[in-house]
Amino acid sequence: MKVLVYTGFNDDKLFKEIGALTSPSKLAYAIEHGYDFKCSRNFEGHDRHVSWFKIRRVLGLLPLYDWIFWTDADSLIMDQHVTVQNLIDCVVDRPAEILLSHNKAPAPVLVPPLKEVDYIVSDGECSPCMGNFLIRNCQWSFDFLGRIWDNEDHFHGGLYDQGAQDDIFATDPEAMTHVKFLPKRILTPGFHEYRKGDFMVHVSGCDSLLKYCLLDKYVSEVKSAEKSTFIRVRPKTEI
Repeated sequence: MKVLVYTGFNDDKLFKEIGALTSPSKLAYAIEHGYDFKCSRNFEGHDRHVSWFKIRRVLGLLPLYDWIFWTDADSLIMDQHVTVQNLIDCVVDRPAEILLSHNKAPAPVLVPPLKEVDYIVSDGECSPCMGNFLIRNCQWSFDFLGRIWDNEDHFHGGLYDQGAQDDIFATDPEAMTHVKFLPKRILTPGFHEYRKGDFMVHVSGCDSLLKYCLLDKYVSEVKSAEKSTFIRVRPKTEI
């Protein structure tokens, strides 16, 4: 199985430091499991908020891989032993409903039974969180990402690409039959939810300086626990 571990960030303010802090752990994770790694930078110039860049880039790269594992720059892999195959195969209770923002306050929507695992995302507090997700190379995935990219309603506000995702789930529940919803604690636990032993931590919902300080602490925790060989260097990137 050919897998790409993919992250990216803009070289603005503290985010370039945050990306430089977290990317080495993702590179080490990819090397450990024989995956490819890519870190993209500088995504200005689109007709929408920078959050959208990952949709376009993943669409372009997906034909080259069986799965792409996207991970936000303010996320960190804490347990290097969990594989992508583990995430695909793990058995979790399917939620009866999820919360979707869909241009309004979060509201519950019934989740239909799973038919095929093509997209793996966490069932977030107010919306399935696209901060860390996995997507399979198949026609459904290309159609799904294309529908997100083409949704102009969220170009400059709301939850951006995540809001466009919610629109699809709210108006076309059949799309969710291709989605495996992992508990938030597995894929996107916030810094207030993270517990030692978790696969990842996602330091969202706070200012960049606090992000950096918290992630710096988590990097030290990983290096101490795993005796990892990764170091804080800016990985080679491709634009």
